This record gives sequence, structure tokens and C-alpha cells, in this order.
Amino acid sequence: MDGIFATLLMKRAPKSTVQRVERLDPSPAAVQPDLHAAIRSIGKQASTIRRESAEVRGLIDDWTKVSERSAQAVGALSAQVKEIHRAQAGIGSVSTAGLGAVDRVRVAVEGVGREVGEVVATLA
Repeated sequence: MDGIFATLLMKRAPKSTVQRVERLDPSPAAVQPDLHAAIRSIGKQASTIRRESAEVRGLIDDWTKVSERSAQAVGALSAQVKEIHRAQAGIGSVSTAGLGAVDRVRVAVEGVGREVGEVVATLA
């Protein structure tokens, strides 16, 4: 296979390139440093990914806590709105009762006015 590879390179590349390719040492010792470099590179990338994923998990936890606090605040606000509604309904009931009392007083005053008019008429 080395002969076919060299033949293909001679047809496509200048002779200096072919010589340079032929000079490469395909022995395991020559490949070893590249494997170590690849392993170091993969290790660095894995470390970076772990750190970034930890940061993302932290952000998710933070936003989850913020969301929970927001939900609690909305729940408290909802309870306050319900309490305001109950208070307004109570105010409405008292106002209605007050209007009824005012109407009864008006009727009573009219009655007193009529009676006073009758007393004045009998004195005259």
C-alpha cells in the first residue's frame, strides 16, 4: 500500500513533497506524542465542558429560586387582592345598610314634621 500511496503522491505533488512524506516515521514512537497531545487536549476540553455545565446548572438553580420567590410573591399578592375584595364587599354591605337607615330616618322626620304641622294647626 505504501507503493500505491507514493505513486499517487508523485502524480499530484512535486517530488519534494513525496520525499517529505516518505521520510515520515510511522513507528509507534513517532505517533506517541500526538496521542499524548490529543489526550491532553481532550482532557482540557472535558474540563472546560464540566466547568461550563456546572455554571449552567448554577444558573438554572438560581433562576429556579427566583421563579419560586416570584410565585410566592404572586400568591401573596393574590391573597391581598382577595382580602381587598372582601373588605370592599363589607364596605358595600355597610353602605347599603347606612342608606336603609338614612331612608328610615327620612321617613321618621317626615312623620314628625306632619305631626308638628297638625299640632300647630290645632293651636291656631
